[in-house]
Amino acid sequence: MITDKIKAAIFDLDGVITQTAFLHAEAWKEMFDQYNDQRKKKNLEPFDAFSIQKDYPIYIDGIPRYDGVANFLKSRKIELPWGNPEDDPGMQTICSLGNLKNEIFLRKVDNHGAKVIESNIRVAEKWKKSGLKTAIVSSSKNCEMILKSAGLEDLFEVRIDGMDSGERKLNGKPAPDIFLEAAAELGFLPDESLIVEDSLAGVEAGVRGRFKYVIGIGHGDKAEKMKELGADKVVHNLEDLDTHFKTDLTDHRNLQDALEQFEILASEWEGKKIYLFLDYDGTLSPIVREFDKAFLADDMREAIIKISKLCFTAIVSGRGMDDVKERVKIEHLYYAGSHGFEISGPGDFYYEIEKARKLIPSLDKIEEELRTNLAQVEGVKFERKKFALAVHYREAAEEKVKKVKMIIDQALKNYRDIVKGRGKKVIEIKPKVYWHKGKAINHLLNVFRKENEDSYVIYIGDDITDEDAFMQIREGTGILVGSHGEPTFAGYHLENVKAVREFLIRMTENLK
Repeated sequence: MITDKIKAAIFDLDGVITQTAFLHAEAWKEMFDQYNDQRKKKNLEPFDAFSIQKDYPIYIDGIPRYDGVANFLKSRKIELPWGNPEDDPGMQTICSLGNLKNEIFLRKVDNHGAKVIESNIRVAEKWKKSGLKTAIVSSSKNCEMILKSAGLEDLFEVRIDGMDSGERKLNGKPAPDIFLEAAAELGFLPDESLIVEDSLAGVEAGVRGRFKYVIGIGHGDKAEKMKELGADKVVHNLEDLDTHFKTDLTDHRNLQDALEQFEILASEWEGKKIYLFLDYDGTLSPIVREFDKAFLADDMREAIIKISKLCFTAIVSGRGMDDVKERVKIEHLYYAGSHGFEISGPGDFYYEIEKARKLIPSLDKIEEELRTNLAQVEGVKFERKKFALAVHYREAAEEKVKKVKMIIDQALKNYRDIVKGRGKKVIEIKPKVYWHKGKAINHLLNVFRKENEDSYVIYIGDDITDEDAFMQIREGTGILVGSHGEPTFAGYHLENVKAVREFLIRMTENLK
């Protein structure tokens, strides 16, 4: 069975990706048994012992830690003060009991390790390879630690866990907040996303959040309850799923030429407000061996000026914002530099990612280390931007490329908040903040597009980094220039920079 197009897959952690659910359940039972023993010693009435089979699915599974404590105690008609998250592990408050449970859980992880559910991971990897964006959610504050111990950090673009829920004041499951937050981080709507959950509270949260597809992991009575709650499918593991999700990925060789199909495109945007976004390198200026010599031709600048007088126009580049502004030299445009980490425009418009700004000192240290360690590798060039460092190896000998990548990997080992990005003969080193060209475009649209406005978005780009932008477009199309060698989310194709200029000229004539 093939279902509607899905752009994002959001996974719960415990019981879906890792087999830590049973460790959590055992930790809960051990904690509540200890509390019951203490009540007996204090001559307080003991309660019916915590049951993993009966109590865990109803009061605990998928629910934030302190809420789980409160839920169970309420079921036993026991009242305790809430306390605060800084309480020492103990039995005086709801928070201290929750912290005791966490202490027991961490000890169990140390003893047993975080085992993974291989079948579900294989499917998650397959979905990611097919083009779906992926996120992991968890009510646990130990999510990052568990992913690291299982070697799964790179499987998910976005992580929203118990730490994030506390900081952002998200309601716990069965409220859909954590799933909605993950979808928003990825840049997609609930009806473009699916969720995978193994808890009843999680399935209910997915249904309440109106996600396009809710998949439950369960069997027996639990599976029946998931179906009653509204799960679209319930399976033992994801490899049992008989549903295949379509994506917009296309072999670039199958894309139609945007110039040949211009009349069809023009009919699509007729009567609508057009928002035009243009990459720089490889789109407005040809790719050159020396990146600092990629200049904008006068006739291309003239074409951009003319079209920008007829529709909203922005340049979205991996280059630093000041660098691309200096090369384009058109005052009234909007510019998004460093893949959108920094955006400026007319009327003193300015936006930057605060979390990324705080990581600039780390980038400075990495740059210093790499300039030293790569100094002897001929053909390597550095391009420092405010929010990123690009290491270009286009001119390096092929046998040296492996060494370059190894040195970069070694330098990044000590920086958990700095990551690598891919490009054409370049490695981008940037803050680990889920922000890219597509999200920069969405930010500009959210600022300038009016509510219920009939609009048409066009993005023209040539690189693998432009796929994030192509994927985000809902009303409009992406146009791929040349090829980056992988399947694309673009809807049309242009052969080269010359063809881009011709397309802009025809757009201008059409919009006059």
